[in-house]
Amino acid sequence: NIDGKIDINSATGEDITLDSGGAINIEPYAGSAILLDGTISVDAGVVTGATSITSTAFVGAGLAIVSTATTGNALDIQSTALTEGSALLVNVDDTLTASAEKVLLFIDYDKSGVTAASQTSKTTGLHIDMADAATNHASGTVYMIGAQIDIDSANAQGVLVNQGIVLKVAADDVGEAAQNYGIAMTVMDGGTDIKMQSSADPA
Repeated sequence: NIDGKIDINSATGEDITLDSGGAINIEPYAGSAILLDGTISVDAGVVTGATSITSTAFVGAGLAIVSTATTGNALDIQSTALTEGSALLVNVDDTLTASAEKVLLFIDYDKSGVTAASQTSKTTGLHIDMADAATNHASGTVYMIGAQIDIDSANAQGVLVNQGIVLKVAADDVGEAAQNYGIAMTVMDGGTDIKMQSSADPA
């Protein structure tokens, strides 16, 4: 046990290794913070299973990422050899039986700055960019799906309201009507702009 300030400094570039057969716990005093500056690598080594960072909070967010950078990415997830699974998995198992209201993925953007004269403010809430740069084999098949939404109920009992997409664009009637679009699409010439089919005829 060490009571007091601990200063570990490797100014000349050597690695600092904490090796333990058990867990390594870093628990700051109430109201204090743990500051990590630079690249942080978490490696499970030869341990079977996933490497994880677990944060438990009694109040507020379980894990908060606050970035003051003005360029680049606040959170950068790079996956270079994924053969199955997901680059980002949000797995929520809901066992609640009482009334509840939740959002599984929430993008909250609040603009308060006044856009000055001759300035343009452009913000995209969700941008999906998928590109196949390879020349694939003639008998190969490549599927790229920008977004897939599956909503299903195992039993029809009760009042079930399933909605795939709910769009509200300038629903408060504030804006320029001629510049508002519910859906704007550009599709390859000769392709199908919109295809709709019944669940009884899924072909």
